[in-house]
Amino acid sequence: TDALVDFYAFNGGAYWIRDEHVSSDRRLWNIEALLDGTEDPCLDDWLGIECSCIDSYRHPFEYGYYYYTESEANATHASCTITGLNLPFANVSGHLRSSFANLRNLTALHLPGNSLHGSILSLIIPHMPALAIVGLSENYFTGTVPATIVNMTQLHRLILRNNHFSGTFPVGMDTLDWYAFDIHGNKFSGSVPPVYCGEHMHYFDISYNQLTGPMPCNFSGDTIWYINMGTNSIDGTLPNFDSAPELISITVGPNLFTGPMHLDQLPETMISFQISNTLCTGSIPSSIHQAHQLRTLIFSNSLLSGSLPLEFTHLTELRFLFLDNTTLSGSLPASIGNMHQLKLLNIKHSGLQGSLPSSLMRLHALEAISAEDNRFTGP
Repeated sequence: TDALVDFYAFNGGAYWIRDEHVSSDRRLWNIEALLDGTEDPCLDDWLGIECSCIDSYRHPFEYGYYYYTESEANATHASCTITGLNLPFANVSGHLRSSFANLRNLTALHLPGNSLHGSILSLIIPHMPALAIVGLSENYFTGTVPATIVNMTQLHRLILRNNHFSGTFPVGMDTLDWYAFDIHGNKFSGSVPPVYCGEHMHYFDISYNQLTGPMPCNFSGDTIWYINMGTNSIDGTLPNFDSAPELISITVGPNLFTGPMHLDQLPETMISFQISNTLCTGSIPSSIHQAHQLRTLIFSNSLLSGSLPLEFTHLTELRFLFLDNTTLSGSLPASIGNMHQLKLLNIKHSGLQGSLPSSLMRLHALEAISAEDNRFTGP
């Protein structure tokens, strides 16, 4: 009770709002009714409160939301435990009090899009061992990741994007069975944690931090579909991803990667491949057309070389093609006119030469083309 009372009192409870995706049937918190025993957060379906009760099993949704059957919602339960706190974009503000750690049975904590601050991880990690899902995106949290995180054997989703977390990651984080790891837009430093080396990773985003050193392992497994390593100072060779057949999106740079681009490893599922601002080398192989779902290809400011194969223009779903500031040779194939979905084409300072094909006029979806600083001839 003290945890809920303090959370409401010191984190702007009177001004909380209901996210548009949250059911309107959920009641706003009534602390006075809680204190006098006339309402129960679980039995009265308080906004953002998810519970586990003796005579029912309530199923956690993939990203931390919980749903109930009508019979569960109307049932009378002898005893319930609060297992989830789900208040996205609810205008929750302020610093969490130490009493918040008394919610020891939480398995899901979902507070994105609020105005919370303070060192939350040092508060919850030592005291909430059952947590499986932690979603704290779009707040003002600070602090580091405590070493005791490796003891949280149920934790498999950690979403911290767009906060002010910092410091290095403790050793042993690879012992947990990770599904999603998103630290985009923080100030983490040191080595890349090997959390993606397991077999169940789905979503891996470490972009816009201050991470250094090489990647600890290759990408593999048939569950991982999203990888973003961009805007760090990671060096060494780019990891292989030929054993990740379900990849949809991978963003590599800006970073200090060297070695091959692995363009021959793009799976058929790939939609976005971005390798700008790296020191990786390579040329576009004729086999690239096998990645026929590609919509975004960005090689800006890279060491991409060689000529564009005719098969390249078989990527008819491509929308965005950036080849600027590369070391290509040869000409732009006339068959580029078959890429009818193309919206943006940037071939500025790419090394291409010859004449611009008239087939570009057939690209009716094209919104902009940048072709200066090349050796093009003709009209």
